[in-house]
Amino acid sequence: MTTESFIESWTSRVEEIRRNGPSISTAILEQVDNSFGWGEADNFTLQYDIKRMNMNIKDNGKGFGSTDAMTRFFKLGEKNDKVSEETIGKYGKGGYMGLINMGHQFNITSYFENKKHCIGTDINTMEE
Repeated sequence: MTTESFIESWTSRVEEIRRNGPSISTAILEQVDNSFGWGEADNFTLQYDIKRMNMNIKDNGKGFGSTDAMTRFFKLGEKNDKVSEETIGKYGKGGYMGLINMGHQFNITSYFENKKHCIGTDINTMEE
């Protein structure tokens, strides 16, 4: 038997996160923690449209800082190379696990290097 037999699929990982991952409250707190911890924000706003089931989270932080950091956010288990004992994000899981438990489609806009940078995904499409 090869080690390839033990590789977890994307679908099984998402299902496990949704069954055993953070609650909606903890998921939101993960995003707040990232905004204040990594983004150095001092203002955080959460808006929720009940009719459309659409949540909008904004902060005034410094942004992701690089397109690599934005891409890494969506990679399961990838850690920021700036993680230390004094920072959050030691396991590289909280941010994406929180998003997966908050919904199916995500769009992140971050401003750095004097430009607007966008990234997003649709979990349902990724599972297909």
